[in-house]
Amino acid sequence: MSIAVILCIVLLCSAVSAQTSTSITVTGTVVKKPTLCDIIGKDHVKKPVAIFDYKPKNGFAPLVVTFKDKSVHAPTSWNWSFGDGTFSNKRNPEAHEYRKFGGYHVVLTVKNCAGVNRMARYVWVFPKWWWIK
Repeated sequence: MSIAVILCIVLLCSAVSAQTSTSITVTGTVVKKPTLCDIIGKDHVKKPVAIFDYKPKNGFAPLVVTFKDKSVHAPTSWNWSFGDGTFSNKRNPEAHEYRKFGGYHVVLTVKNCAGVNRMARYVWVFPKWWWIK
């Protein structure tokens, strides 16, 4: 494959979002699609900052909570720990159900080529009999 073809592929791929990293096959040769770090260099990419919102923050068991990622600086991977032994690597995981009462330490870890960052919050689940008189 000529340098001109490789350069053409790289230039076409440079418009691709920083959050994807896949490959392209051209006549049997695999070329990695560049990430933001590949294009502008690791020294020019900011470390991601983990930010998330969740609703509700507390309630009675069983409690269904939705989590929404609001992280900044182009994270490329997301890892959620829901505090009950379950995990997800989706950017915005499906609603999560807490069946037992207690406090759950939820942690979102985001990564990109410049580094890693974490944010942690608590979900409080109360037993149904909590307010019964």
